[in-house]
Amino acid sequence: MWARFQQWFKPQAGLARAANQAQPALAQAQQHRIDERMQAWLSRMQTATLVSEDESRLSTQTVVVVDVESTGLNHEKDAILSIGGVRIVRQGIDLGCSFERVMNVQIPLTGVSQLFHGLTQQDLAAGDDPRLVLMDLLEWGQGAVWLAWHAWFDQALLHKALTLWFDAPRLKTEDWAKRLPVYDLAHAMPALFPQYQSAGADLDAWLQRLGLTHSQRHNAVADAMATAELALIAMHQAQRQGIETWTQWHAMAAKYQKAKVPIGL
Repeated sequence: MWARFQQWFKPQAGLARAANQAQPALAQAQQHRIDERMQAWLSRMQTATLVSEDESRLSTQTVVVVDVESTGLNHEKDAILSIGGVRIVRQGIDLGCSFERVMNVQIPLTGVSQLFHGLTQQDLAAGDDPRLVLMDLLEWGQGAVWLAWHAWFDQALLHKALTLWFDAPRLKTEDWAKRLPVYDLAHAMPALFPQYQSAGADLDAWLQRLGLTHSQRHNAVADAMATAELALIAMHQAQRQGIETWTQWHAMAAKYQKAKVPIGL
């Protein structure tokens, strides 16, 4: 699906730098509190179990499904505008615990990109400080397995934003990648449903194949909800195939990707 849109999304040079320069001023006490929260989160992550060692079960482990809306499709040059998330608890969607935030970043929006994320300059101006949004997101997802569609893209933008807004020498992108991994549902679906592998990495195609309909798409929380519904189906299918833990899930998806041509945009 994204391949069809790429021609319309030309990266705007310096967006991340511009966003940082337009950083809203926070009260000193509020900034200090955010810094304390980040240090506490980092301390917890230092002792957290890495994904490669995660033996938590699909049936009981809490999952957060995240989606970001951005200025474009270039993970190196584009920036996050909004973040949506849905929580899965004991293989059910917790409708009362979703995450939906817009970032207050002063970035010029192109008309074409607005057709997909639906945000306006007024929406951005009314958004929240990026540091507060990111900190709230990290705490909201604490202790859960993170899942996304095209996770590499969301993960890259999240890691870049975290490094940008929490500027510190030791908070490198590779550190975030290690401590905040995101599973890619797009890699697992064709392994679990080989009869539908022609859907490729197209989220809309997978929704159609599995009989799911969503009237609203390209809104961060709506896309997260669509992905979460697919994830529930995938988790049940995985358990029918004897996959009980997230370690086994990761191995299954990795094995399939190694045997096949990697799924692209």
